[in-house]
Amino acid sequence: MTAGWMGIVFGTGTWTLWYGSLFIAFLMLLGTGVYACLDPVGPGAGPMLMLMVFVLAFAAMVIVTSVDVAVFAKGSGSGYVSLALYLLVTWIVVGISWTFLLWATDPNYPEMLLPGRTLFIAHSILLYGFNLWLLRRIQRR
Repeated sequence: MTAGWMGIVFGTGTWTLWYGSLFIAFLMLLGTGVYACLDPVGPGAGPMLMLMVFVLAFAAMVIVTSVDVAVFAKGSGSGYVSLALYLLVTWIVVGISWTFLLWATDPNYPEMLLPGRTLFIAHSILLYGFNLWLLRRIQRR
């Protein structure tokens, strides 16, 4: 049994919810990437809806990844300075998805559209895989 605040997140039976929220955030990021690959067709609310889905997915991914990294670092015996550095690097790595999304959708730089779309989708897949790897390592302890 996990004690303290982590018992709420990683207690008995909540692993399914944690994996589910991670999967939903991943699907939202992937959906944003697929929508960014489509050619725009006239005026509409599609880009704003895509941005709102991305912001929700980004917020969920930042929270899930931060908690995963913090629990992993705490289980590894890292100090507070190491934990702060791990979280800073985590936020920078997750935040790069904003750059890739801008590249994937900005028509002013057509030479960056294909690399941005590819990098955004690949980055989303890597984030999901990294979180699954961290969760597996946390569960083994």
